[in-house]
Amino acid sequence: MDGVLIDSEPLFMEINKEIFAELGLDFEKFDHSKIVGMSSPNMWSKIKSIYNLNHDVTNLIEMEKSRVNNVFKSDKITKPMKDVTDLLEILKSKNYSLSVASSSAMKNIQLVLGKLDLLKYFTFIASGDDVTNSKPAPDIFLKVSEKLNVDVSDCFVIEDSTNGVKAANAAGMHSIGFKNNNTNSQNITEADLIIQNFENENNELVLKFIESN
Repeated sequence: MDGVLIDSEPLFMEINKEIFAELGLDFEKFDHSKIVGMSSPNMWSKIKSIYNLNHDVTNLIEMEKSRVNNVFKSDKITKPMKDVTDLLEILKSKNYSLSVASSSAMKNIQLVLGKLDLLKYFTFIASGDDVTNSKPAPDIFLKVSEKLNVDVSDCFVIEDSTNGVKAANAAGMHSIGFKNNNTNSQNITEADLIIQNFENENNELVLKFIESN
């Protein structure tokens, strides 16, 4: 969801800057790119370990959760990623089963997809709440494969993050890297196909890639 269906990564960065400031940490010296795509529990466990924080991971998650929920409810997110609904319409018309596999909490996924009228496209949603290991582990994508009863070799993942692409590849699925301008520090070169946007030409490339595999 984040970075593909909606352009939320800049908002997450601002939230993390606020929390880092409260914790007395220098966000500018932290390599934020390495946590993009991770679930909150895994992300804050990693940060706690790096900085040897005394805070309980649960408390760190709560600091983030209320801010994220407020952002998703606000007018800071009012529309999907540019042209992504065109691709969703194309794939839906071809009778492909579409799912969301997001490290975000289910509550936030449902809130955003409902708010932007995107729920109608998806037959299943897997969240960071559903798996123990977040991206780059393949767990969340394997969860979708199992739920839909679709072999991993017939699954295609669209991701904008390094962790997401690694997770898709680790799951044995076909990976499509989306170069989100706001997460362009992400290395998605391991993706099987890379697209710059969801304009007609790139959507046709995605469809051709799916149909040829």
